Amino acid sequence: MQIEYLSPDHALLTGPGVFADAYCLDLGVARLIFAKSSAGFVGCGFFDLAVFEKLSIPAAKVTGIFTIEDLLKSPVSAATPAAVLRGAKTGVTGEEAIRRLCISDR
Repeated sequence: MQIEYLSPDHALLTGPGVFADAYCLDLGVARLIFAKSSAGFVGCGFFDLAVFEKLSIPAAKVTGIFTIEDLLKSPVSAATPAAVLRGAKTGVTGEEAIRRLCISDR
């Protein structure tokens, strides 16, 4: 997967069958880091997966990260049932979770 930074806090993630926007927003005391694909989200510990689950939005959480690169290489620590159905499950990397959430026909 390739990362193309459009600004210091916004990047495009691309590759075969992959197109997602990624953000790393500095909140002063922490960073809000996430990627949004056509079918869902992969994000940092700020993500409340119960909210995503209630709204039936596929989402996965990766914790202990500080950059978009960390989001891609770190393992998913939790995921909503809708994300798991698409293969974005606990233990896969954030990159693989994003790939799985870019597949629209699952």
